[in-house]
Amino acid sequence: QQPQQQQQEQQGQEEAVVVNSDDEYEVPEPIPQVVRGGKIVGVDTPEAARIVGKSTPGAKDKTHVCSECAQYGHDEFECPLLFAKVYARRKFTMPGFLANGNRDPSCWIGEAITPATARQWLKLQKEHGLFVGRPSRPPIKPDPVAPTEHRLPVQPQAVRAGAAP
Repeated sequence: QQPQQQQQEQQGQEEAVVVNSDDEYEVPEPIPQVVRGGKIVGVDTPEAARIVGKSTPGAKDKTHVCSECAQYGHDEFECPLLFAKVYARRKFTMPGFLANGNRDPSCWIGEAITPATARQWLKLQKEHGLFVGRPSRPPIKPDPVAPTEHRLPVQPQAVRAGAAP
């Protein structure tokens, strides 16, 4: 009877370990941590008008020349070419741009992005967690200053002479 009970326990243990191969689920790929100028590509939100469109709230005119693509008007962390390289595995390009870093003419009306392009930005934020920025951190407080030692002032002449102060 004992061998039969042990055999049933072993079968029960084996059954607990069996994984149904039909139960597939997608594990989200972590966001790469490529930092340029103290900001993370694809995490920190671009603000250059040449990238997000001149009419986008918070857009700023920039004159910086990007070292990644040699184009002016944006910082490295917001470079469409660098973004396409960093997120190539996920087949993402920056909204309004092609994989080679050039503007997609169908996504722009002059210097403004189209409403469809604006929706692409929102989709990357909501569905993929991109361009959401980093949580603000409270400023680091300096360590409290160690209390000063309280000493009575010593008069150098009195000490040298051996006299009491």
